[in-house]
Amino acid sequence: MTLHLHVGHGKTGSSCLQSWLALNRGCLWREGQLLYPPGGADASARAGGFTMGNGDVLDHALEAFENLQQLRRW
Repeated sequence: MTLHLHVGHGKTGSSCLQSWLALNRGCLWREGQLLYPPGGADASARAGGFTMGNGDVLDHALEAFENLQQLRRW
């Protein structure tokens, strides 16, 4: 499994990217098996609104790994 992270400083288009990913979640999965999990900011992202990110989703995604402590250090 490969984990892709987008870390953006303020005013770098992160909300736009999150909106696009949220709106295209189904297609991303069907076409490339790219999982963009829903999160706390998902409703705002789908509406094209400002989001504060979805870092809360990362912890849930990482729980699937056996060596969680090692991944958290990375």
